[in-house]
Amino acid sequence: LVSNFNAALALPFITERSDFHGTVYATEPTVEFARCLMLDMVTYFERAKSATLFLNKFQSRQKNRKLTLTPFYTFEDVENCLSKVNIVNFNETVICPGFGHLTPTASGLSIGGCNWVIETCKEKIVYLSSFTCVSTHAKAMTVDKFDNATAIVVGSLNQYPKKNPATVMEEFCTVVSNTIAAGGNVLIPSSPCGVTFDLIECLFARVLSRSPLPNCQVVFISETADTCFAFGNICGEWLCDSKKCRVFQPQEPFVHGSLVRGGRVKLIKSISECEKHDLRSPYIVFASHPSLRVGDAVQFLLLMKDNEKNTLILTDPEFSPNEVLFPYKPISMKVAFCPIDVRMNTADAVSLLSSLQPKALCLPIQEKNTVENLFSPSEIVNTQYYSTSNICPIPPDHRLVKIKLDPKLASEVTLIDLGYGKSVGRVAGRLTLKEIGYYVESDDTIEKAVYKNATLTCPSLKVAEQLLQKVSIIENWFCIFEEKNFFSA
Repeated sequence: LVSNFNAALALPFITERSDFHGTVYATEPTVEFARCLMLDMVTYFERAKSATLFLNKFQSRQKNRKLTLTPFYTFEDVENCLSKVNIVNFNETVICPGFGHLTPTASGLSIGGCNWVIETCKEKIVYLSSFTCVSTHAKAMTVDKFDNATAIVVGSLNQYPKKNPATVMEEFCTVVSNTIAAGGNVLIPSSPCGVTFDLIECLFARVLSRSPLPNCQVVFISETADTCFAFGNICGEWLCDSKKCRVFQPQEPFVHGSLVRGGRVKLIKSISECEKHDLRSPYIVFASHPSLRVGDAVQFLLLMKDNEKNTLILTDPEFSPNEVLFPYKPISMKVAFCPIDVRMNTADAVSLLSSLQPKALCLPIQEKNTVENLFSPSEIVNTQYYSTSNICPIPPDHRLVKIKLDPKLASEVTLIDLGYGKSVGRVAGRLTLKEIGYYVESDDTIEKAVYKNATLTCPSLKVAEQLLQKVSIIENWFCIFEEKNFFSA
């Protein structure tokens, strides 16, 4: 289950470089944005030897660590991988043969980003990869399908709960404004989708259209930025209500389309084309990748880091400034860390999910101390913690499993009334697992002589339950309870 485009970047390693033969599900925007990010990554690794040279420089600073580059996937791997993805829509129930069914719902985090409701004949598991209730450009998160869950599993939460996204966005604009006013340039390592759409809108709404700054160029350097920008403006049904309304006016949901056409934002394929586009100071550069390990952002940082008037703004909450900048030290340019993390924080998430009354709430192990400090055991539901590569046990929801009987087979069952609306009988058939769940059907090859003359007398339900505990289920023998027109075995 691919929940958002960031979660898809390693998918080719799974589908093309491993023994995985399962089914992959994702929404259409997730697939299209993931395609752009994957193609960008392949381009960076297949360019000149800069990646290898940079690795050597990075390794020289890591005395006790031996680093090697794992062969990256190729353009062909990307296309083969994405061709195997099954496209699903929000609130579309997909039947998984032999398993159950699943339903994606909006997570609110990104265009096409989703949570998953996984239902079998016994359990209902809700998986929340990354989610938010903060208003973003994506369709708002919904929780109406999370009721009566056996377990809710949470993937990731806000790592900077004390930093309000709106406040951080204001800080971002202030840093940009001060840098340009002082005659410096700004470098923003980022991907060509996601929060970048919000950064560009905020930048022009609060800084470049109001402040008396010198004529400043805004450049986005990426092989696929034009595709991402164009696709973002045709995803009306996947956007928040305010942007969806713009589609029907008709207007473009995002302003970046008109900014590109008007020349206010320039889209450049690579740093080698900057001279052709006459890039002059002062300028604001968006370039991939946020990790500062590959991509044009690496080259720009090497060019800009010795000028104290320039500023590097790090906005991705997944990358620590100290780790990101370690290979580039010493560095003279100013560095601003503005982590824009709109994911729900631990306190709000636990409160919200506990109110839904799941039988179990599964959280990442790193959240354990925070939860125990914020809540008493009586305030939250049964909470369990998991770590990478470890199994998180989920309490079983039922002792018995509901089974449907073939009508012909059911008509042949002789039932003994136990009272209280309960009956017990014996049946032989073939048990199969179908899309509807467990199903018992007639099978003439089964030898019925072994039980056709058997007698079964049970004076009470309690005795019947004791009998069932002693019965060994062998081969195709099944003890069937009838209760309100359905059978449980």
